[in-house]
Amino acid sequence: MDSKDFKFGPHYWAMHGLLSPPPKTPGLINTHKNYIANLSRIHNMQYMLPGIIAPIIIIEKTGTHALLELESKEPAADQQRRDQYALEKISEAVAAFDSDAVAMSQGSPPTRRWLELQGRTFHMLKIVSTDFSSIEQSLESWLASIIVECWGTFEVMAGDLWEAALNTHPNILCEMRGKKKEEMEGKTFPLKLMQKYDYDLKHKMGSIWRTDLSLASLASIQSAYKAAFCIDNKSILGAIDSTEILRISAMRNIIVHNSSKFDQQYLNLVSKDLKTPKGAVGESLPPFLDYEFIEEMLLPFVERSVELINAVDDWIQKN
Repeated sequence: MDSKDFKFGPHYWAMHGLLSPPPKTPGLINTHKNYIANLSRIHNMQYMLPGIIAPIIIIEKTGTHALLELESKEPAADQQRRDQYALEKISEAVAAFDSDAVAMSQGSPPTRRWLELQGRTFHMLKIVSTDFSSIEQSLESWLASIIVECWGTFEVMAGDLWEAALNTHPNILCEMRGKKKEEMEGKTFPLKLMQKYDYDLKHKMGSIWRTDLSLASLASIQSAYKAAFCIDNKSILGAIDSTEILRISAMRNIIVHNSSKFDQQYLNLVSKDLKTPKGAVGESLPPFLDYEFIEEMLLPFVERSVELINAVDDWIQKN
């Protein structure tokens, strides 16, 4: 069987989130900040291997060129001088590469130097993954973990955003008008919970409500948002009920709960989504995983995530 082509190359699925402006509502800023930090961590994880290999290429290439250059300038240079000269040139080259990376993280386009180096890096990764089956399996696990981590980041953000919104704007939101009347009748909260906030609950209602809700699945998150944002909620529900969010939740679940194998529940959930991978029950997901697939799945997922933050922010500003 031929080795898998991981389609290595620079991809930017996280940039829409990383470069998104903070919310106008002060109470939501910390949630956005944490989301950016978590998203950045995952994005950095994706570039961990290229990030290790690229400096190695720089060191080898720059060191060789430096010694050849010094040989033409100072033929009689001793070993100490040769080592010192090579180290200086390597330090300059690594600093330039790091400067490019920092500029890109702030929104600048990739430089030609950076793209050429990345091209060589991904070419080396392709060679390694082709020649070693154990590396191929490791890379599949690595890419699967990116999907899992991205869902975890969204889950945390959606829960924190919901809580922060209710804390910031308790009127309307804390009435939970989207819940059935029988679910709300006789609703009370533990005395210890109120004591925790010194009985000043005006800006803690989201935190109190959250203790009563499980926001650990897409269904529970959707239910919580529909209960609180019961009016003027089209843009909010449009983001959280989107196909792009559902597919990552479904993929995460089979990766974590079913050893990356398709099951009937997954296939039922994504049956109408043409972009989500499908197969026979028991067939493995990993053959679909490569760099292009990650980009195709996660770019719209991040866009929808940012859309949810913006929609909640707009709702608070208008209400």
